[in-house]
Amino acid sequence: MSGDPGSGWRTVASWEEAPALFAALVELEPEREHTRAEIADAAGVSLETLYLADTLETLVEVGLLERPGGEGEETCYVIDGAHPVVDAARAFDNAVGTAVEGEQNR
Repeated sequence: MSGDPGSGWRTVASWEEAPALFAALVELEPEREHTRAEIADAAGVSLETLYLADTLETLVEVGLLERPGGEGEETCYVIDGAHPVVDAARAFDNAVGTAVEGEQNR
């Protein structure tokens, strides 16, 4: 993930997979282990893209995902449902959904 460290919007906008991954973070059950494949499927992003961009590791580094598990096990990730960015993504998702629904009902 790159971008101006002072601007969250610019950082997210510079990261091609961000919209799909933030949607997946909102949709997937927090505090439950998810495989790379589950996250990729929920985001509609290929495993190869996640791997090559080191995307999941970036999410671990910033604290949105945790990586429990031991040696030799398939790598799984847990969404930190209490992380402020996950909360903000959830609030943004709800606000946009409400606005779109209101516009459609006009």
